[in-house]
Amino acid sequence: MSISKYRQSGVEVPYKTRREVRHTAHYVRDISKEKYGFAEACFPIVRLIETWGSMPEWKCPNYIVLEDDMLPTCSASFHPDMQTYFVRETVWDLAWDDDPESRETLAHETGHCVLKHPYVGLQRASLEFHNVVPETDSEHQANWFMCELLMDSRLITSTDTVGTLIDKFNVTEELARFRIFELMAERNKNRWNNTKI
Repeated sequence: MSISKYRQSGVEVPYKTRREVRHTAHYVRDISKEKYGFAEACFPIVRLIETWGSMPEWKCPNYIVLEDDMLPTCSASFHPDMQTYFVRETVWDLAWDDDPESRETLAHETGHCVLKHPYVGLQRASLEFHNVVPETDSEHQANWFMCELLMDSRLITSTDTVGTLIDKFNVTEELARFRIFELMAERNKNRWNNTKI
């Protein structure tokens, strides 16, 4: 279990490894393909949230798009007690226009939703800038989920570059770079662990 400094931590949540979160993101992708026909590599996060919002009888999460000044402290948030996304109007519109950063924001909040995290809200201010265990931190887990939902590792090859990830998955350069680094580190670790001495 590693301890790391993280830009902004969330709240402590049940322990989940990166692999467990990855499998959860794969499940969401696979069920979205099977039930809703979302088969494209560039995951349609806005369409997923809209689809869920149109099916309250299935107890799917709903969403509310608010004027920006009605959500002054964040771009979007998921409130588990109401099973509802609250999204700034500009973020929602930009995500519909395929803005990578807005898509990442919604995928991150979907991570909180699917992983059943508690609402952080105003607690976050007092939780910033302290050491956290990534596997028990809500923000780390939501980021892992977001990366995997938007950039399915099953669709990434060893020859993919930052540019190909940006083109294939419509993500920001920062996230594509992080993903390449993350997968290379994981492959090197697996290679090292499989080496016999």
